[in-house]
Amino acid sequence: MLMCCVLCSCHDKTHKTLKQAEASMPVDKADSILEWPKASTVSYESLIENEMDSVVVLPLQEKSGQMLGQIVQIQHLNDTLVISDNKRVCLYNSEGEYLSSIGAVGHGPNEYLSLGGMYIVEDSIYIKDAGVGRILTYNVDGKLTNTRNFADGAPQEFCILNDGIVLGAYSGYRPNSLFRLVVFDAKMDIMGTSFPYTEPQEYVAGRFIKQQHQDALFAYPLCDTIFKVTATKVTPVICMNLQDNQVVSDFIDETSDMSQEKFIQKLYGTDKLVNEVEVYPYHEGWFLYYQNSKGSYYSFVNSQQRKDYVRSDIEKQKLYYPFSIISLKDNWVYGYIDPSSLSYMDADSRNKWMVYIKDHALRPLSDLDIKNAIPLVVKMHIRQGGSI
Repeated sequence: MLMCCVLCSCHDKTHKTLKQAEASMPVDKADSILEWPKASTVSYESLIENEMDSVVVLPLQEKSGQMLGQIVQIQHLNDTLVISDNKRVCLYNSEGEYLSSIGAVGHGPNEYLSLGGMYIVEDSIYIKDAGVGRILTYNVDGKLTNTRNFADGAPQEFCILNDGIVLGAYSGYRPNSLFRLVVFDAKMDIMGTSFPYTEPQEYVAGRFIKQQHQDALFAYPLCDTIFKVTATKVTPVICMNLQDNQVVSDFIDETSDMSQEKFIQKLYGTDKLVNEVEVYPYHEGWFLYYQNSKGSYYSFVNSQQRKDYVRSDIEKQKLYYPFSIISLKDNWVYGYIDPSSLSYMDADSRNKWMVYIKDHALRPLSDLDIKNAIPLVVKMHIRQGGSI
C-alpha cells in the first residue's frame, strides 16, 4: 500500500479583502495517509464491458403531477429508491414503480420553498429548504417530524450524522460565512469550524460521503485531499494525486484578484486542474468521476493503480456515455440517463445507445419514450476482480 507522510497542502494565503478567521477545528496532522497512484491508464474501451457484470435500466413510473425532471440525487432507504430532481422527492421500489412523495414545493406546513438537497439517516429523510435556510425531517410516510433553522442561511452541501449533528459545506466566502466547513449540533448551534476561506471566489462547496454513524468523508475542488470529518475532528485520510499541489497554489495566487467570471473561465481552461470530482467507495477500491479542460472520466482506483475511462473528450467533441453517475450502494452504481445527452453523440453512437437502453430496460421502451424524457435510472453492478 502506498502511503504519503505529508498532508497534501491546501492553499493558506489570506486575501487582503477577507476577514481573517481562525478555525476551531484545524485539520489534524497525520503521520501517514493513503496515497493513490499518480499515474493512470486512460482508456476508450467500454466501461460497462470491462467493469460491470449486470446492467438494468429502470423507467420510472410516474404519478400524475409527480413527473420528475433531471434527476440530481438518488439515495437509498433499505430497498427503496429516494430520488430528487431538486423540485420534488419521490420514492420508488427496486423496479422503478412509484410509491409516494415527500413534501412538496409550497408555503404549506408540510412543504418547502426551495428544495436544496436531501440526506437519509436510518428511517428519516432530511430535506434542505434552501429558500428559508432550514432542514426539514420527514418519516418514510411523508410526515414532517422536525424543523431546524440555520441562523445565517443553509450550506450548499450537508450531511447528517446519526446523532443529529449536521455537517455543512459552503461554496464561498461571505461576511457571515467565513468557513468552508461548519459543524452544527442537533439544535443548530455551531459546534466547530474548519477550512477558513482565504480567497474571495465562489465555487463548488465540496461533497460528503457518509461512512459510519459518527463520521463522513469530505472532498472539495482545488484540494487533492479527502478528509474524515467527525463532530470534533478533521483528519486527512487520502491523497488523490489527481493534480499537483504547487499548480493549485499557483493558480489560486494568479486568480485571487480576478472577477468571478474570469476565475471560472480560467479554472475550466486548464487541463492541469480538476474542476470537479465525486468519490464513491466500493468493495475493491474507489469509483470516481472527475473532469478537467480535456474532458471527463469515470475511474476505478485502488492502492496499486488507477484506470480512467473517458466519458467525454473535448478535443474530439465526443461524448461516450449518456448517463451521469449519482450514487453507489452495495457495489451497484446508479446513474441518470439524460436524453438530451444523446443529441451530443454522432448518429451511430446515438443509435447504438438507444438500442442498448431499450434492450436493458426492465419494461418495454420505445424511441419516443426516450426522446420524451421519461425518467430513466441505470443501475450497474461492479464485477468483482475487474480490470484493477
